[in-house]
Amino acid sequence: MSDPRCTVLVVEDEWLLRIDLVDAVEAAGMAVFEAAGASEALEHIETVPAIDILVTDIRLNEERDGWDVAEAFRRRHPQGDVIYASANPPRPDRLLSGSLFFEKPVSMRALGDACQRLCALRRA
Repeated sequence: MSDPRCTVLVVEDEWLLRIDLVDAVEAAGMAVFEAAGASEALEHIETVPAIDILVTDIRLNEERDGWDVAEAFRRRHPQGDVIYASANPPRPDRLLSGSLFFEKPVSMRALGDACQRLCALRRA
């Protein structure tokens, strides 16, 4: 039997924050993959067959940023949900349709709740 939980990819280059984000998503009942940067995230996007939700920072201390990761995610997983979590302001020209934006510092409870809502909509 397949796992009914949603799968979330968390992309954050600050390791302490990444741990908190992963913990919040796991506490919300999701299966989680994590990436420390854009390169690792892009590898997961290409190799993990079913990622339901992407949670990504925007500035990732690499050549590619969270905007690029989100665009690659949507190309590979067109029905996937995107949550941006960043101290940088949202850029309307880069925000993907239907995405959510959380300003840092992120409320871990609000993030977990958002993942649960998005997952419930996917499973309805």
